[in-house]
Amino acid sequence: MSSLDSVSKESIPNLAPGQVILTGVLFELPIIIQVDQLKSTLAPNSENIPLLDIWKLKGK
Repeated sequence: MSSLDSVSKESIPNLAPGQVILTGVLFELPIIIQVDQLKSTLAPNSENIPLLDIWKLKGK
């Protein structure tokens, strides 16, 4: 993101689950906010895919 300053870029690995950095033309400075997790009944099915397990199966 071109509007993200270096301090904010460096903070990305330290963000807690649910924290996001808002940046863009509507904000003077990047803002870190906390987003609540959706209830499981409302959340999309987007769990991490077990890529290593899939690749192992394809290799057999």
